[in-house]
Amino acid sequence: MEKLIHNVQRWLVTGYLFLLPLFFLPLTQEFYITHKFFLTAAVALVILFLGVLHFLRTKKITFVKTPFDRGIFLLLIAYAASIIISSPNKVQAIAALPAGLGMVAVLVILYFILTNLYKKDHQLPILKTLAWGSLVVSMIVIIFWFLPLKNTNLPQNLAFLKNFRFSPVGNYLETLYLTGFLAIFAITQIVHMIQEKSKAMSLGTLGLLGVVSATACILIGYTLLRPSIAQDRLQLAPVNVSWFAALETLKNPRTALVGVGVDNYELAFSAVKPASYNLTPLWSLNFNLSRSYLLHVWVETGLIGLIAVVLIFLYAVREVNGLFAHKDNKRYVFAALGGYIALLFVLFPPSFITLFLAILYLAALAYASLQYDDEKEYLQRMNVGEVAPLYMGMALLSIGLILGAGYLLGRVYASELYFKKSIDALQTRNQQQAYENLFKSIQQNPFSEKYRVQSSRINLLFAQSIAQKEKLSDADRTTVARLIQEAIAQSKVVVDLNPHRTTAWANLALVYKNILNIAQGADSWTIAAYQRALLLDPNNPILLLNLGSIIN
Repeated sequence: MEKLIHNVQRWLVTGYLFLLPLFFLPLTQEFYITHKFFLTAAVALVILFLGVLHFLRTKKITFVKTPFDRGIFLLLIAYAASIIISSPNKVQAIAALPAGLGMVAVLVILYFILTNLYKKDHQLPILKTLAWGSLVVSMIVIIFWFLPLKNTNLPQNLAFLKNFRFSPVGNYLETLYLTGFLAIFAITQIVHMIQEKSKAMSLGTLGLLGVVSATACILIGYTLLRPSIAQDRLQLAPVNVSWFAALETLKNPRTALVGVGVDNYELAFSAVKPASYNLTPLWSLNFNLSRSYLLHVWVETGLIGLIAVVLIFLYAVREVNGLFAHKDNKRYVFAALGGYIALLFVLFPPSFITLFLAILYLAALAYASLQYDDEKEYLQRMNVGEVAPLYMGMALLSIGLILGAGYLLGRVYASELYFKKSIDALQTRNQQQAYENLFKSIQQNPFSEKYRVQSSRINLLFAQSIAQKEKLSDADRTTVARLIQEAIAQSKVVVDLNPHRTTAWANLALVYKNILNIAQGADSWTIAAYQRALLLDPNNPILLLNLGSIIN
């Protein structure tokens, strides 16, 4: 039974590693990263549940102590402390993608799952399995770059397949991260095999991986550097503003230690954005992600988070040096991939793919380094069967946590499904369906600011459409009044959820602005809301222009 459970866990992980780069579903507003996250969470929960079954049968806990445990646990502590102390909307900070606590926690669980399936005699081929899924991604990118479906009649929900930038990974930048990782993996393996006449993989297979992934990288790089239209240009937070935002956190002891709060980067960005920023093509944008993952962690989780990431990096350098000391045949691969991931962390914003690649890299590096250690040093065993209350308490607690996490994840996913249905209904002008599905999405996840903002605007839109009638009945007037009241109420909820977010106050001001001719005193409410928004974002020309239009 124990062997069967272990084998099922390994099969699940192997299938997951192959499938993840390819997995997406057009069922939510964002097709790609949302579903990759929920797939990761679902696989992790299933494997953990199988682990509990194994524990119930053996009454023993066995876990692998890895070189990165301390750094990873410190990073989790940094995220949790930041949310508890600094994040206004704590639930959204947990569920935020791509850099919320939920995402980080799920990937950390994946790391421990991978490392605890470790066996000296039969290692889990982490990087090789990912390479095959990434190879398929690279081939899809190359094929779609030539627009094979350009003249094909497709249903509206499949129209995205006509985009030459289509990738199952998501956006082109994240696809570049993955294909670049695959290219480096294949090239370093080839160089190693030629130098040391090793046969870790077939030279022809590695050649295929290298050529296809490098070709995909070239096409993606060319497209990103030479976009066909201005809207396709990369829009990343400026380096100087990102750096100033990080330094700004040091002025306050709380923000220096735990940051401004997870999912609250926009606050720091808006506060330090100089007036000269309005002379750049990005003048109308505020960013919720830093230019660099390191700077992003620093701003949102403070020095604790930054130290945790640096420690993990230093531990990785130590383990790679150990591989060189043992003349391990994978030492050059790990050195090259480690340098590549470090560059992604330093030069580019947080993303699911970057964090995912980092976790897989650390797990694979832990596999490689542990093989030179005595099993007694890293394999920890605890027999709790002799203490019945402890045994039953641990089993019940584990099952409860797994079921509770599954329930909460289910509600968040259901809210995303309803939100997508609401948007689709709005596009087909089915107001009733749009309203009902948005109401359901808010019921499932009442802490989502995105849903509340959409609700305020839909209510306002419906009120305006009714008010445009030539003759209004008493029922119409009652409906318009109710819709306006609901639009204001939803806007105020957004402000209550996070009073530090500029967009929350701007949305409230927009609602008030649209009822200037209906509600007495709406002008003063609008001015007050814009003033609060400008306190958070003083150099925003759009807010200044809108405020000026009301005052004048």
